[in-house]
Amino acid sequence: TTDPTPPGNVTDTDTVTPVADLAVIKTVNPANPPIGSVVTFTIKVNNLVGPSAATGVSVADPLPNGYAFESATATVGGYASGVWTVGTLAVGAEETLTINARVLETGTYANTAIVSAATDDPTSSNNTSTATPVPVANPSLSLVKPQPTNADNDGSGSVTLGDVLTYKITAKNTGNVTLHNVVVSDPQLTPNSITCVTLAIGAECVLEGTHQVSLVDVNNTKIVNIAEVRSDEVTTPVTATATTTVVKRQIVATGDSGGVASGAAGGTAVPNVLVNDTLNGQPATTGNVTISQVSSTHPNISIDPATGAVKVAPGTPTDNYTLRYRICEIADPTNCTEADVSVQVGEALIDAVDDTSAPAVNGRVGGVAYADVRGNDLLDGAIVDPAAVTLSQVSTGHAGVTLNTSTGAVSVAAGTPAGTYTLVYKLCEALNPGNCDDANVTVKVEAAAIDAIDDTNAPAVNGRVGGVAYADVRSNDTLNGQPVAAADVTLAQVSTGHAGVTLNTSTGAVNVAAGTPAGTYTLVYKLCEALNPGNCDDANVTVKVEAALIDAVDDTNAPAVNGRVGGVAYADVRSNDTLNGQPVAAADVTLSQVSTGHAGVTLNTSTGAVSVAAGTPAGTYTLVYKLCEALNPSNCDDANVTVKVEAALIDAVDDTNAPAVNGRVGGVAYADVRSNDTLNGQPVAAADVTLAQVS
Repeated sequence: TTDPTPPGNVTDTDTVTPVADLAVIKTVNPANPPIGSVVTFTIKVNNLVGPSAATGVSVADPLPNGYAFESATATVGGYASGVWTVGTLAVGAEETLTINARVLETGTYANTAIVSAATDDPTSSNNTSTATPVPVANPSLSLVKPQPTNADNDGSGSVTLGDVLTYKITAKNTGNVTLHNVVVSDPQLTPNSITCVTLAIGAECVLEGTHQVSLVDVNNTKIVNIAEVRSDEVTTPVTATATTTVVKRQIVATGDSGGVASGAAGGTAVPNVLVNDTLNGQPATTGNVTISQVSSTHPNISIDPATGAVKVAPGTPTDNYTLRYRICEIADPTNCTEADVSVQVGEALIDAVDDTSAPAVNGRVGGVAYADVRGNDLLDGAIVDPAAVTLSQVSTGHAGVTLNTSTGAVSVAAGTPAGTYTLVYKLCEALNPGNCDDANVTVKVEAAAIDAIDDTNAPAVNGRVGGVAYADVRSNDTLNGQPVAAADVTLAQVSTGHAGVTLNTSTGAVNVAAGTPAGTYTLVYKLCEALNPGNCDDANVTVKVEAALIDAVDDTNAPAVNGRVGGVAYADVRSNDTLNGQPVAAADVTLSQVSTGHAGVTLNTSTGAVSVAAGTPAGTYTLVYKLCEALNPSNCDDANVTVKVEAALIDAVDDTNAPAVNGRVGGVAYADVRSNDTLNGQPVAAADVTLAQVS
């Protein structure tokens, strides 16, 4: 049996507290990161043991000062202000946080993660995990030395003696740590070094200095600059080399040419050979170059080193000589060049002066053109002494024009044709027979004056029949002021205004050919002297050619034409017209209709017939026509043609025989009163007539 109230029974109620064994594990990759690179910390938190789920889980992982935060990624929750908030972590669960951080040059690198939760954790030894990477320092320097800039003091465009070169040498911290006491140096520069106490990562330390090109540099033909950089951390020097080509200054000696007028007197041939020489593109002077003589083809030809003058000593023979000289740069005595000077030593100047101003000589009678051609010639700048020179005739433009070599006179022989002739003579120095000069003598020989006078006053010639306009155009012309004789002149036709107007060159007559159109024509003829065929004159001959009288006579007496059927009023209107007083021939004239009083009245311009077209109304009409000469189309006359057009005979015949019509009812008495009427003798057609009731 059961005791419902057992004595001594006790009730015990216990409270169970949840616990969870959390663990955190931290790793880092890479373990030895270069300073400045990014490392990745991986933090894993788990509740693999339990036995309860953990709530309020968080992981404290503040980055130490050896790092700069880059990014963080969590499989659950979020990471902020150094705390990863996980929340609830079930039994057997594991979550991951990845932190990316940049390794700084200094600071603490041990990174610890600590997990905590609201749920009790019986084991605290696995709640903390630390990863400590060991950063690697890589100190490094680079050095860049580009080609220098050139102030180009002399403007040569090249690196030459005395130029100032500016170098800019750049050292850069290419490592991952700050460098200290960085020294950039180049022994050839001013200044030759620079020290940067600290140089941050990526920063530059720049040495800028100058170097003036020396004669040693010029002789070496180049400048080799070696710069270096080192620091407390980089003890092995880093070097950079720049090689700059150096050239000598361009020195140019340009050949000269000069002379003296007389070798007997001597003198200075070239005042200064340096005037066209250059050093580095600038004028060479005795201040920047030295002058020395290399050679001379005659001992009397020499150069003055102090002035650069090339001199000819008195008594030097006449000839062409060559002197060679050398110039050297004072600053660089090995920089030299040479040039030749051509020296001409001559005789006294002889000048045979052209003679051009003598008056013309009448060629028919001849005469002296110049009394003495030597009168204006010069020897050494003075009028020649005839005893100091010789004369010879070189050539003449005509055998009648000659030089007297004893007197110097130039004569024209009688009978010399008109013209301008050139006689060439040679004047030579007696002392130096090869010292000569030629001159031209202009001799004018004139012909008799010839005058062809215009002819203008001849009466008009009838062009239809032709005739002589002038019997002889020479009748008013003159030669040497006298009327011309036919035997002394020639005639030639130059031009004519019409082929029908011509000159008879034998008789001098100007003729008009039959059939020449009316007009005023100009014939040009040339009258020339037989003795001097080029002595000519032209004249104009005015020839008037008149047209024949043309008369178009009115036509008025033709019989009337029946306008209903039409017909010819006049067979040919030209039948009563005249040309040059004679009945016209159709071939000699043209016809044209000027106007007509009715379009049905027309002129046939080929036959001359005036016709009336069928259906032309009755009336008297005037047709005007123009009759023109075929030879002279503007030689015309108008005439009137009177044309009478009569109407056809119309006959309205009485109608009387129709039967009576009943007046009470009315009716048709005649079907058509026109049935017995006639027009032009034929029964009328209704379309040809009109009807009107008169009464």
